[in-house]
Amino acid sequence: MLMGAMGILSVIQQGVVIGPLTRKLGEEGVLKSGLMVSMAGFLGLALAPLKWLAILSVLVFSTENVLLQPSVTSLISKQTRSGQGTAMGLNNSFQSLGRGIGPLWAGFAYDIRPTLSF
Repeated sequence: MLMGAMGILSVIQQGVVIGPLTRKLGEEGVLKSGLMVSMAGFLGLALAPLKWLAILSVLVFSTENVLLQPSVTSLISKQTRSGQGTAMGLNNSFQSLGRGIGPLWAGFAYDIRPTLSF
C-alpha cells in the first residue's frame, strides 16, 4: 500500500505540481526547498518511534525526491559547458552508481547497527 501511495503521489506531483511550483520558485528554489523537506522526511524516518510516523516520513521523503529530479535535470541541462549529452550521461551514471552503492552500504550498516542504515 505504501508503494502504491508513493506512486500515486508521484504521478500527481509530476502531472500537476511541478510546473506551477517551478514557475513560482524557479529550478533552484524547488531544489533548495525540496532538499530541506526531503532531509526532514529522512530524519523523521530514522527517528520515528511509531509505524504511522515512519510511513508519513517515507511519503514526505519520496514526495520531495519526485520534485527534485526534474529540477536537477533542468539545471544540469541549462548550465552545462561540456555539452548536454555528456552532462546528462554523467548525471545518469552517478545516479545509477548511487542506486547500486546505496543499498549495499545500507545493508552493511544495518548489520552493524539497524539505525546506521539511515
